[in-house]
Amino acid sequence: MSQNSYHITVDDHHYSVPYQLAKEHVDVCFTAGTVEILFKNKRFASHVRSYEKWRHTTLVGHMPKSHQKYLEWTPSRIIAWAGKNGSHTGPMVSRIIESRRHPEQGFRFCLGVMRLAKHYSPERLSAACTRALSAIASDGLLI
Repeated sequence: MSQNSYHITVDDHHYSVPYQLAKEHVDVCFTAGTVEILFKNKRFASHVRSYEKWRHTTLVGHMPKSHQKYLEWTPSRIIAWAGKNGSHTGPMVSRIIESRRHPEQGFRFCLGVMRLAKHYSPERLSAACTRALSAIASDGLLI
């Protein structure tokens, strides 16, 4: 299980476990159709097996309350917030969200940009986003 996550990885797919078990050693039993997570011989989670590489299967009840509140966020809400924090911050956040197969997968990066706004002026944040967008455009990078 990754240190900062409440997911385990089975055959290159990430499955959630209750966040309280994030740093615990868990046992995993899986079949062609099911993944079960056990802790001290008690089943704490069961998921339908997915074969999508590097994707996440997450149950809302496994998320800490602080993560659950972000379920209310939408791409348009994040982009609107970013637009209030510098002229290039909105396009940067848009680029992050658009680069993902599912927009929600970019939210964590966007939240990082939002945290920067707590410490830096909109002008400085916008300048940083301008440089990042320029680097992406010139190198063809995906975020």
